[in-house]
Amino acid sequence: MNAVLELIFISVLPWIELRGGIPVGISMGLDPLYVFAICTLTDIFLIPVILVFLRYAVPLVLRIERINQLYQWNVVRTLKRYEKYRKWEELGLALFVAIPLPFTGVYSGTLVSYALNLRKREAFLSISAGATLAGILVTVLSLGILG
Repeated sequence: MNAVLELIFISVLPWIELRGGIPVGISMGLDPLYVFAICTLTDIFLIPVILVFLRYAVPLVLRIERINQLYQWNVVRTLKRYEKYRKWEELGLALFVAIPLPFTGVYSGTLVSYALNLRKREAFLSISAGATLAGILVTVLSLGILG
């Protein structure tokens, strides 16, 4: 049970997510499919939480100038990374999230969908698909490197 909680904790960390959780779980000797499922589902469960947080908290906290500056910097940086995928809309968002690198996961994908005011259902499906693809890639890479 402690191992599961560790994987969940790592997978909810912003910009680490399943990209950190899966290699850690596999290096702990856990079943790779089990690790994949826990970390990917944790990432997917984050999407609605982040969307609700962004919808209600962002307007309130952006009243603080320093936080507003940090938020604007992060949005601009994230949208620049996303720009090359924008022409493919939902598929582009899924591909953006699927790239197994920091700053391209569920947090960034959800921020992109919020900043671009994408419909919630399509954004959720695209980000979930991207998280699943990222989970597959990270698992395969981890098995090759760690296995």
